[in-house]
Amino acid sequence: MGSVLELKKMKTLIVLWFKRSSWHFTGMLPKKLAKVMFVAGPCNFKLIDAFLFLAVQKITKVPAKAVLDENAVSPSARFLLKLMNFRFINYQDPKAWKQITLDFKEKPKLVLLICPFKAQEKLPVFSTLAWYKCCQEAHIPVAMIAKDESKTVLRFHRHFLPGKNDERDLKFVKGYYKPFFRTATDFVNKL
Repeated sequence: MGSVLELKKMKTLIVLWFKRSSWHFTGMLPKKLAKVMFVAGPCNFKLIDAFLFLAVQKITKVPAKAVLDENAVSPSARFLLKLMNFRFINYQDPKAWKQITLDFKEKPKLVLLICPFKAQEKLPVFSTLAWYKCCQEAHIPVAMIAKDESKTVLRFHRHFLPGKNDERDLKFVKGYYKPFFRTATDFVNKL
């Protein structure tokens, strides 16, 4: 019980940081959907990404659970993120995605957030496509969240249901994120 109260206090402090740092968001979240997979990018797998997620979760009241790639996050950061209720799987493990697909099929409500892109890239490159196959198989809508670091904006894109044309859908996702990856690289290079 104590850790839940501490997490709530921490989220409140993170929301204050979010607002004072002039972060804001545009677009709409699919709040009325019981099941949805949020795809976020670009992710540098640093604490600022976690803070942004927790702030948005608190402000929007969307009950999303973050599922990150254990191979993309350093052990020290993984320890801190686990304390903040982030979950870790091996994105390359087909068994992990089969379990997530089963969870989506069996549970009446499930909202997950993933970061399926490789970090530190100039263009959006998927580390795995298993997330897309999972959404296709379980008939789960995909909603995209792009992080624009130069403008301190999180952009929410309208959700879509994966269709039969994988190539078209994935090209659309990559195209949406393309300008944000270049901005993130430029932003990091200026520091």
